[in-house]
Amino acid sequence: MKSNVLIILMLLGALIGMASATTTENDATVSVTISSETFVNIDPDAFTWTGVNPGTQVGVDTNGYHAILIENVGSQNITKIWANATYDTARPWGTGDPAAYNAGNFLMLTANDTDSHLYFVNRVEYNESGVLTYLKDPNGIMPPVGFSYGRFRNASNEYFWMIEAGADNKCNTTGDIFRVGTVPHTRTQSGTTDFSGVADTELSLTTDATNNGWAYVAGSGATAGYCIAVKYNCGEVWFYHWNMDAPGAGACANAKYLKSATGLGDGSLAPGAYIGANITLAVPYGVAKGQITGVLTILASDA
Repeated sequence: MKSNVLIILMLLGALIGMASATTTENDATVSVTISSETFVNIDPDAFTWTGVNPGTQVGVDTNGYHAILIENVGSQNITKIWANATYDTARPWGTGDPAAYNAGNFLMLTANDTDSHLYFVNRVEYNESGVLTYLKDPNGIMPPVGFSYGRFRNASNEYFWMIEAGADNKCNTTGDIFRVGTVPHTRTQSGTTDFSGVADTELSLTTDATNNGWAYVAGSGATAGYCIAVKYNCGEVWFYHWNMDAPGAGACANAKYLKSATGLGDGSLAPGAYIGANITLAVPYGVAKGQITGVLTILASDA
């Protein structure tokens, strides 16, 4: 009998102890200072096109990708985003070597936030190494004499361009005239080949004060939306839109950022935010068969 009473008392004591338990809490302050970092990430980080024929413009790649996503993964508000692309460092046509070409020279972008048009990041062309016997220069001479000429290649369309060196035998002097045909050369038509009449667009160059040896002009006609930069040797010409590091970009009205803002709250890309840009490949005629590689670089600034 005594043992039963003891057990009951012990159980009552346990129950009383459980009923009297309490919960307490206290806080610890956590403070983190984030460092200033300007950094963007691009996805996907690789594009692959296979089985592309010369004279073709194609958007969706082999993996189904058609655009890049540019994300602010840093801590600063980004106010400017632009692009660079690798390019042929010498005239590759006629070499038969795919390694002489650069796929970056084929890349076009559409900035979804600012412009719905496709433009080359930077399309770099070189003067013809041979003689195009069917071209007529502004003086009516065929083939041209004393003029440097080449092509602005845009997939299946090619527009002939022509420029004459000034009195100093250079092509980067203010007032030098850069001419571009208005009708494209294709597989079915010769296009603008006579530069002695009014069938071409005449553009007056301006010396680039910040890039020694270059002159620039905002394009029109077949080159509308592009900036054109001509090297002093008359043999290297850039057609660009999204490359803000190209010769003349600081003064040419057609040079654009993929995104541009004046500051926080005025269109800047906040940390964690992102924008898209469609990507397209424009392969000209006459590109040698084989694998061709290149690099697209996206740059950002918080200034």
